[in-house]
Amino acid sequence: MEQEIIDFGGNIDRNSTQKNLLFYNGQEQNEKYRNFLLWLFSTFNTDEESFRKMLLSRLAIPQGGKVLVTGCGNGDDLAALAKHYPSRSLDIHAQDISPEMVWETAKTVTQIGMQQVTLSVSDATNLPYQDGTFDAVFHFGGINFMPDVRVAISEMARVCKNAGGVGFGDESIAPWLRDSEYYRMLVENNSLWSTTSPLHLLPPCATKVNATWILENCFYFIDFVKDLQFPSINIDIPHIGVRGGSIRTRYYGKLEGVTEEARKIAKEEAQRQGISIHTWLDAIIKQSRHPDQS
Repeated sequence: MEQEIIDFGGNIDRNSTQKNLLFYNGQEQNEKYRNFLLWLFSTFNTDEESFRKMLLSRLAIPQGGKVLVTGCGNGDDLAALAKHYPSRSLDIHAQDISPEMVWETAKTVTQIGMQQVTLSVSDATNLPYQDGTFDAVFHFGGINFMPDVRVAISEMARVCKNAGGVGFGDESIAPWLRDSEYYRMLVENNSLWSTTSPLHLLPPCATKVNATWILENCFYFIDFVKDLQFPSINIDIPHIGVRGGSIRTRYYGKLEGVTEEARKIAKEEAQRQGISIHTWLDAIIKQSRHPDQS
């Protein structure tokens, strides 16, 4: 088995990630984390193995693909990858900010005999990988503790290849349940369930976005495809109608506002000539620079 653990701890901002470190670091906390997971899946009457398989299936992981799991915790998602993609010869990387968690993942990897695994102690908001390294990037649980969620999502997208998939999720009760007793009861049990989903924090390159609420609408899972060409629209197609112009001219060609009288004149003149206001106004402005060409 090829297993490598790399410590990038020197690049971690200890102050900004203190909350994460306090929650996840230490043997006692690891046991609490495992106990929480046991409680969680029992409470929501969900088979953990099937659940993790379902989440991973949201990403199109190719044969021989390179996969990154951020915030790997006890290594449960790596075990799921090994079990459900045994013939794909995946090159799996995983990281966590907690050295204790990385060691727990190493134990899991050793127990199940996974091949080609690289583990690192590193910061998910400053991933130690070059742009476009992975075919898929996955995270479940822990992003709520990260000091800057927008940066964490941006980092996942950055290290993902173009046309690759990114998927992540954490506690967040669905918006339509926020005024219910169900919401208040669960938030009283765990304040993290009051966290709002970070759909508004996705990077501009996110396309084919799916947002699903799972585990009885108490967790979200967001997945998207990275597309560096987005948006691929033609902003020069002219509008048909009185106003005329195109997306480009309406945005980049805005002028100072005119009086109501001038606006009325422009509309009437354009209609009289059978052209759009854009075409009429464009010609008038250009003619003012070269009046002898009229």
